[in-house]
Amino acid sequence: MQWTIEWMTIIILTSLTGSIFLGIWVFIGWALERMGYLDIMYDILQMAVFFFIFPVTYLILKHVCDPNELGKGTMFLQTKQILTFSSWFCLIWLVGVGIMSVAGTCAFLSLRKRYQANAGCNEKTKELFRKVCEEMHIPEGKVRLSQTYKVNLSELTGALYPVVVIPDESEAYTEEELRIMFVHELNHYRQKDIWIRYFMLFALMINFFNPTVWVLSLLLHKYGEYACDSKSCRDVGSRKIYCKILFQLSDGQQKKRPYFSARLAENGQKLTRRIRRMERNRRYKRRSPGVAAALCAGMLFGNAAMVYAASNSMIDIYASWYDHTVVQEEETPQVFKELKEYTDFGPSDDVIEIEAEVEENQFPQTVKPGHVYKTPEFPASSGGIIHLSAYIDPRDKMVSIGIIEPDGTKRYLNQTDSLYHKFSLNQTGDYRIFVENHNAVEVDVDAGWLVGK
Repeated sequence: MQWTIEWMTIIILTSLTGSIFLGIWVFIGWALERMGYLDIMYDILQMAVFFFIFPVTYLILKHVCDPNELGKGTMFLQTKQILTFSSWFCLIWLVGVGIMSVAGTCAFLSLRKRYQANAGCNEKTKELFRKVCEEMHIPEGKVRLSQTYKVNLSELTGALYPVVVIPDESEAYTEEELRIMFVHELNHYRQKDIWIRYFMLFALMINFFNPTVWVLSLLLHKYGEYACDSKSCRDVGSRKIYCKILFQLSDGQQKKRPYFSARLAENGQKLTRRIRRMERNRRYKRRSPGVAAALCAGMLFGNAAMVYAASNSMIDIYASWYDHTVVQEEETPQVFKELKEYTDFGPSDDVIEIEAEVEENQFPQTVKPGHVYKTPEFPASSGGIIHLSAYIDPRDKMVSIGIIEPDGTKRYLNQTDSLYHKFSLNQTGDYRIFVENHNAVEVDVDAGWLVGK
């Protein structure tokens, strides 16, 4: 099987699995949140990212299921049309991934350039930041603090070395505003949001052709902010103060959101939705996450059944595609050229003769250097024919192979690679097949013969 067919299967199956998971679990998450399992949607969306990246369904089909039962044994088989289509699919996919990779690299380099002008903060701001980190049980030094004139609101950036970046006019903010900035960005750090966005970008790169993965990207950002707001409200201790500061800080907000960073406030419409959600969540009684986990585990089995059914449908489509494009070709019989016979009498000089074991006129043998292997005697009549065929490995090594007549005469061929020859018989009696190796290395000979008239 060509790699293009297997790679196409991996991409399509993985994208299909992620789409089904997202469609079902967004509805489940929406229902669970209204039952009081707050912010569970964000956890569900993170799992959806996993299913868009890792080829879970393909691995199950490839390594767990019986290949003879997949599409009646046609899954992963190829025809000319399937091979052509898969080759074009992989080419277009690689071009798309390349474009996405360039776009992501440019965005990353642009972000690094933004923060090149970072400077240290004053001691008062640093002390407040250390205090907030201590309250949130974040070890000192795990997250750094910096400021720059290129941002007008706080942001968290950096996966390996996270940094909270604030505007260089930090003196213009009150201690309460700075505190809420720090709490919000540190909650993004605790949620591992920067790492999640890197994984999401990778999912976008390999599934760029699938609209549902773009929907997932929007939902992941939206519900990531919702979850961060919910935790920040609890850490601040007052939803009213938190919302008030959000409104105050949203003025003059940049419209373009850097993908590799997390920011406190957004435009007015999105900010309004976030505040309304915080108000709505206040009316719900928070339930135990253990019960939600049990419910999700039960529903996961149902989701797996749907993915399995969809995968079977795809396998049936592939089997039908194979059946409609396979072409049965009649093989042309191989024509063997007439070979030159040599004649000799008696045993060869300085060779070791060994009688080999044969089974049903088959003579597979590893012939050692300087050895002659002979079959047991078998009867044949004058006027008959011995049909002899053989395959020789290594293909470039020459051996002598032929028959020994009843009077001891050797009739043989000196041949490499493979041969087919008909020996016409002029004696009645017992014959043998023999193979002699003149090389300095062992030679594998797989010979067979048939006595005919």
